[in-house]
Amino acid sequence: MRTDRRIRGAALLLILLIGVALGPGRASGDMLLQQVVRTEPYKMLADEAPAPVDTVTIWLGEDRAAITGSGTNAILHRDAAKLYLLNRGARTYSVVDLPCDLETFFPPGHAQHRPFQRVLEAVQTEVEITPTEETREINGWPTRLFRIEMRAARASIHSETWATTAVPIDEGLYRELLTSIMSTHPATYQMTSTLDEIEGITVLDEQRISRPHMEMVSIRELIRVEEAEPPPGIYSPPPDYEERPFNPGRLR
Repeated sequence: MRTDRRIRGAALLLILLIGVALGPGRASGDMLLQQVVRTEPYKMLADEAPAPVDTVTIWLGEDRAAITGSGTNAILHRDAAKLYLLNRGARTYSVVDLPCDLETFFPPGHAQHRPFQRVLEAVQTEVEITPTEETREINGWPTRLFRIEMRAARASIHSETWATTAVPIDEGLYRELLTSIMSTHPATYQMTSTLDEIEGITVLDEQRISRPHMEMVSIRELIRVEEAEPPPGIYSPPPDYEERPFNPGRLR
C-alpha cells in the first residue's frame, strides 16, 4: 500500500463527497443532477499540473442510484444492499456488500493487517464544520454557507460550501450512494457521519488542499437538477465489463 497515493486520492474523493445531508422533499420520477468540477493549475514540486474540468452526473431512481465522472463511478442497489464500483479504464467492476467494514478485510493475523492499520493512522482526519448565517442565491437556489476544515497527518483541506435544502430529491438514497462510496475508501470510511452536519445539497464548493510540495484549489458547482428519463442500463454494470473481487488494498 502506498500511503502517499492514498492521501492524494482521499483529497480528490473528498472533493466529490462533501455535502451529503439533504433537505426534505423529492420528485416522483428519476432525478438527474449534474456538477462541474474545475481544478485550478497547481504545482507539485517543480512541475505545474494542468487544470482539468470534469462533469459529474448522478441519477436517482427507485431504490437505484448511479454516479459517473472521470473519477468515481459507482452504482447503488439499495434494495439489495449492493454497491458496484466501476473501473471504466479497465472495463471491470467489483461488488461490495453493504454496509462495508474495511477492517473485516484485514483482520489481525492477515498479511496486510499492519500495513492497513498504518494507512488508517496516516489518513486519519479531523473534521470541523462551522455553519454560518451567510446566505446567497446561486444558480437560482437559496444557499447557506458552511465552512469546513479537514486536517490529516500530511494534508489539510479548507472548504467553503454553499448548500441548499430546496432541491426535491430522495434524500436517503442520495445520502446512501455517497456514504457507501466513502465506506470503501480507507481515508473516508470513518468520516461518513461527520458530514451530516451540512444542511442541504452542495451547490457551490471551493476547496483549498494543502500537502507537502502541493497546493490545489478545486471548485465544484451544481448546474442542473431535473426530472428526466435515465439512459438504458444506467443502473447496472455494462454487460461487457468483467467482474473482479473487491480489493480495498488496490482502491484509488
